[in-house]
Amino acid sequence: RRLGLDGPPATAVVDPPRFGDPAGAEMRGEAAALGLRPEITSAPTEGGRLVTVRTAAPAAAVTPSHLRAMAGLTLQVVRELAGDGPEPRVLSGRTYVLRRPAAPAPPRPAAAPRSAAVTLDQVGGLDEVVARFREIAVSFRHPQVMARWGARRPQGILLYGPPGTGKTMLARALANEIGADFREIRTPEILDKWLGGSERNIKQIFREARRYREPTVLLFDEFDSIISYAGAGGDAASQAVNAVAGIFKQEMNTLIEENPNVIVVATTNFPQRVDASLIRSGRFDVKLSIPPPDEAGRAEIIAKMIRELVDRHERADFRMFDSDVDPAELAALSPGLTGADIREVLRRVQLAKAMREATGGAPVGPISQDDLREGIAGLRRG
Repeated sequence: RRLGLDGPPATAVVDPPRFGDPAGAEMRGEAAALGLRPEITSAPTEGGRLVTVRTAAPAAAVTPSHLRAMAGLTLQVVRELAGDGPEPRVLSGRTYVLRRPAAPAPPRPAAAPRSAAVTLDQVGGLDEVVARFREIAVSFRHPQVMARWGARRPQGILLYGPPGTGKTMLARALANEIGADFREIRTPEILDKWLGGSERNIKQIFREARRYREPTVLLFDEFDSIISYAGAGGDAASQAVNAVAGIFKQEMNTLIEENPNVIVVATTNFPQRVDASLIRSGRFDVKLSIPPPDEAGRAEIIAKMIRELVDRHERADFRMFDSDVDPAELAALSPGLTGADIREVLRRVQLAKAMREATGGAPVGPISQDDLREGIAGLRRG
C-alpha cells in the first residue's frame, strides 16, 4: 500500500525512488548519480501479485556500481512491502528473483540464397553420384516415413577428388534438391592463432547449427585445411590439432539426433590428410569419390553448359552459338580437363567475342567450333 501497488495493474516511474530512511536515501543518491530511472510495476497473478523493479542501461556502460544500486533499490522495495512490524509475515512464502534479462540469441549467419541455377540436372558425367544425392534428398524430405521404419538418413557426406571436379557445386545442388538453406564454413571462420580459439569457433558453429529450424546443408569446404590429420605427435602443434579434431568428433556424434534439419557435407582434395576416425560411419556415412570426367562425361558437361548459356543469353535478335558446335568432338580434344576447366574455356571465348564487338563497334558472329577448339588449346598453353 505504501508503494501504491495494491490496486489494479499499475506502472509507476519513480525518479528517484521515494524512500525516506537513511539507507533508502543513500541508494536513491547512488542511483541518481548513475543516471538510473527505476520503473516499478505491479500486476495480479494467480494467488497474489507480481512486483517488478526494472531499469535500463547500455550494456557496455554497466559497472559494478550500477548492479549495487539496483540491488539496493530492490531490497528497499522488499523492505517497504514487509512493513514496519516486528514480524513481517507478509513476506513468508514469497519468491524473490534478481536477474538481468537473458541476452538475445546471436543472429544466425546469413545462409546463401537458394539458387535455381545450381541443380543436380546441371551436373554432367557423375550419374552415380547424382543418383545417390537424389536418394538422400528423398530421405530428407520424408522424415515421417523414415521414422516409421526406424531408418536413419545420412548425417554427413564426404566428397573427395581433384580440384575443379564440382564438389562444392554438388553440395549447392543438393541443398536445392532438398529445398534447404546453404551455409558454407570457410577456413578463417574456424582457425584461430590463439590457443583454444579454434575449438571455441567449432563449438559455436555447431551450437548455431543445432538451432536451425529450416533444412540446412552445412558445408565444410576444403575440410583437410580445417581439420588437419590428427597425428600422434607430442608437440604443442600436434596437441592443438588433436584438440580441434576431438571437438569436431564430439559435435558430430549427436548433431542428427539434436537437429535432424541439418546435413553436413565436407569436401577435400586430399582425403589422405583427414584422420579416418573423423570420417568414420556414424559421422560421415556417405563417402563419394568425385573423379575428373571421362570423355563421355566431358561431352555431357559441355552440352549442359552451352544449353545453360543459350537459355540465359540468347534472344530473338542474338544468337550465341553457331550450329556447328559439336560437344563430342570438343570432349575428345580435352582429355584431363575438369568441369571447372571447361567453364573457363567458355568464359575466355565469351570474353573474346564481347571484347571484339566492344572495340569494333559492330556485332560479331556466334561462337563456333573453331572458337572453342582455340579456347581449349589456349587453356592448355596457359
